[in-house]
Amino acid sequence: MSEKVLAFDEKFMLGFKDLPGFSNSNEDMAHLAFSFQFSNFEDRATVEIDETKKQIIPYVVIRKGDKVLAYQRSKKSGEGRLHNKWSVGIGGHINPIDETTNAKLNMIISNTIQRELLEELEWGETAFVHTVNGINALGLLYDDEDPVGRVHIGYVFTIDIPEDEEDYPKPREDTIADCQWFTVKEASKLMNLEGWSKIVLEAMENGPNPTPGN
Repeated sequence: MSEKVLAFDEKFMLGFKDLPGFSNSNEDMAHLAFSFQFSNFEDRATVEIDETKKQIIPYVVIRKGDKVLAYQRSKKSGEGRLHNKWSVGIGGHINPIDETTNAKLNMIISNTIQRELLEELEWGETAFVHTVNGINALGLLYDDEDPVGRVHIGYVFTIDIPEDEEDYPKPREDTIADCQWFTVKEASKLMNLEGWSKIVLEAMENGPNPTPGN
């Protein structure tokens, strides 16, 4: 059975004030919640190549003190266009399993984030509880200069874990080839860094509205 993922029509992109690029404006955050009301679960195989649909992707940056967790995708990761690239965001599609009766966007996003974090990374019990309690919205991102970016819109979050946590998180799946901690500046200089991570790292280092390609 084909995977179902949440997506909305591209016409709603016209309502965003500071996208493409990165935005943390209240207006854009509210517009995503509005667009969510008109979203539907679609076949992933179809919408991945249909630029008239935008898939909502929770994208989580894990921080420990002044460092962020970066990982390199292996050739076993699901999105072939991102194989071997480095990323600072743990993310994934919203699936029907993440939806609860009459759930609003924030609840569905929370369900997706917890599922993805547990699927992709191994946590010590204390670290994961801290993670769940310490999640914060950073903003939205959209990259219209990249074929992967054009069919996704990211809802970016940060989570902070204790600075003295040495053992976790660590990769659980073989979709992650390497996993290391870097400062934001160090991560920004990684070779083969995915487009979304470039945008997010620039936002974290320099300001709220970096644009793709800069």
